[in-house]
Amino acid sequence: MFNRSLVIIFTTLFFIVFSAIAQAQSPEILKGVAYLASSQTSDGAWNNDTTPVETTSATATVLETLKILNQIADSSYDSGIAWLQSQTPQAVALVAQRILTLGLNDGSSAALLPALDSLRGAWGGYDGYAANTLDTAYALQALQSTNSTLGRSHRPSPRGRWG
Repeated sequence: MFNRSLVIIFTTLFFIVFSAIAQAQSPEILKGVAYLASSQTSDGAWNNDTTPVETTSATATVLETLKILNQIADSSYDSGIAWLQSQTPQAVALVAQRILTLGLNDGSSAALLPALDSLRGAWGGYDGYAANTLDTAYALQALQSTNSTLGRSHRPSPRGRWG
């Protein structure tokens, strides 16, 4: 009986260790994470001088990627979070990405309000811009993540007739 229990314990441990090894990240993922770490700027943001990538969007996306890959114990993740927390973006997509990445529930969704076209129930990139699907989708994701009552408590001006 004791030997059977011992075999079961060793077999269970073997499968736990083997499954952990099998779930290890591929060399491509490890190289990609290393690239991201090496391309972070000294202030904690991610951007690229050789291609036109918006810094807030790039930083939020890298942080989400590191979270998915369980790479959040690294100092680059912490400095990226600190950089993103210090930003006050104006564009709807960037405000929404910041809210989603940081898990904000502090009223930050009010920053989405100026770009809301109340007649269409949609968002444009900035105040006065035509409503579009991408900015509307980002705004809705952010509002859902914060359980915002933004739409229920505010009546924006009807500027949307021209959007």
